[in-house]
Amino acid sequence: MKNAKFTYKDVAPLLIQEIPEFSDTYNEYLENDGQVLLHVLFGDLTRFLIAAYKEICNSANSEALFLRILDFVEEIYVHGDADVRVLVEASFLENLLQSGDDYQGIKIYLRENTFQQLKVMENWGSSVT
Repeated sequence: MKNAKFTYKDVAPLLIQEIPEFSDTYNEYLENDGQVLLHVLFGDLTRFLIAAYKEICNSANSEALFLRILDFVEEIYVHGDADVRVLVEASFLENLLQSGDDYQGIKIYLRENTFQQLKVMENWGSSVT
């Protein structure tokens, strides 16, 4: 997967390939709706990441999963087309605010480009008057 170029339609299959632990959630969408809305799915991926972060203290497997999710998101963000970048920004990074007290802890684990984008997005909120 490293350094490949990704389009919006590539994301769901890549997600399940790289994060098979998330396939149950993906399959629920297919069973219920027959389709997967990526923006909704990435909101669920954010919640999945938050849950993995909360489990880090209890399990080394959770830490590995947490880090794989962050690596995946960084990779598609860096090498994705404009639609993929919007997907990551609007449906993953923005949803990190749901992590509440864990927000700062999760934020420091973000990879370089997603971390920088989150900082930009945080400034958008502070510049609104």
